[in-house]
Amino acid sequence: GVNHVLMTLWNIDDAVTKEFMVDFYTRLIRQKNVRLAFRQAQLKLKEKYPDVFYWGAFKLVSAF
Repeated sequence: GVNHVLMTLWNIDDAVTKEFMVDFYTRLIRQKNVRLAFRQAQLKLKEKYPDVFYWGAFKLVSAF
């Protein structure tokens, strides 16, 4: 089992997904906090792509 699953609710452009994932994992490595890294990466993506279609598809599901 895993403690966290990062997923999308619908298909997202590959370039946007790459941008999100690079930002997310960079933050995660630095901060060691999954939820914070996810939220900050999502907010950064929202600044660049205000349409919920791009940033709203990413979901973090945690076991705790």
